[in-house]
Amino acid sequence: MEKTLYTLIVYSENIAGLLNQITAVFTRRQINIESLNVSSSSIQGVHKYTITAWTDKETIEKVVKQIEKKIEVIQAHYFTDE
Repeated sequence: MEKTLYTLIVYSENIAGLLNQITAVFTRRQINIESLNVSSSSIQGVHKYTITAWTDKETIEKVVKQIEKKIEVIQAHYFTDE
């Protein structure tokens, strides 16, 4: 299966331990995170996680669904430059 660089954007509440939960989703699927950036969003109390990883479309869709199941996550979506 051909791997593509995907960028995943996650918006969530600012809860301690959530970053660990999100990265654990990648670890369980043995996906290496290429880059990770966490910052406050323009909405007060909401943080934005930007994650890039090389994987295939089927796997990234499963990762997004799993991350969206987290109670603190408001929205998660992915895209690629292709």
